[in-house]
Amino acid sequence: MGAEAVSFIVMDHYGVKSKSEKYLAMYKKSYDLKESLSKISKISADIIDYCDSYFETSENKQII
Repeated sequence: MGAEAVSFIVMDHYGVKSKSEKYLAMYKKSYDLKESLSKISKISADIIDYCDSYFETSENKQII
């Protein structure tokens, strides 16, 4: 569940459409998302930072 939430946040950040919100909504009763929000937020931010850094480095290499 946490991985699906992280995936949704990262893909949404880059404008990638997904159907994760429907999947996430199904777990409302059996999974306490509030307990995991800080972990989900940190992991999502780390992945986005890594990807942004990678894309920036890749773009700089292509210019040379």
